[in-house]
Amino acid sequence: MYKKVFILLAAVLLLSCSTTVKNTTKNNFPKSGTLLILPFENLSQTPYAGFKAASVTEGVLRSYGFKTMKGYKELDGEFKETNVTDNSFEYILKGRVVEWRYKTGIDGEPAVSLLIILEDKNGNLLWSAVGGKSQWGHRSIAITAQQLINDIFDDIK
Repeated sequence: MYKKVFILLAAVLLLSCSTTVKNTTKNNFPKSGTLLILPFENLSQTPYAGFKAASVTEGVLRSYGFKTMKGYKELDGEFKETNVTDNSFEYILKGRVVEWRYKTGIDGEPAVSLLIILEDKNGNLLWSAVGGKSQWGHRSIAITAQQLINDIFDDIK
């Protein structure tokens, strides 16, 4: 009897350690074409969170086989959005970072919340997703963000 209760309690504790919430629009994500990735708008209080989120998103999409190009670059340790003058892309991927921090408290759990938007060149919305993830304090924000972005794009692979 105690063994069953212990197993049930352990399962509940392990499953409650990491939380992910995700909502996406109908899957209209194109399977081909070049994606121009712009830096995400940073609504968090963490410096450069928008560039970090865009960079992780680019890496995840490249690992899925998508062709991407950056709409930003690093100059003298500062990230800057670049003016893309050529039309060698078909889609624009942008987003917003709502949360990118370690929560306060004993454990200092990482928490990440993102909105990701895909538009065509004319600004027409094709796909969007919003998600948030928090984990135990021994995880980093980068790992939490990558796992969230993988979860968000899981339906398009």
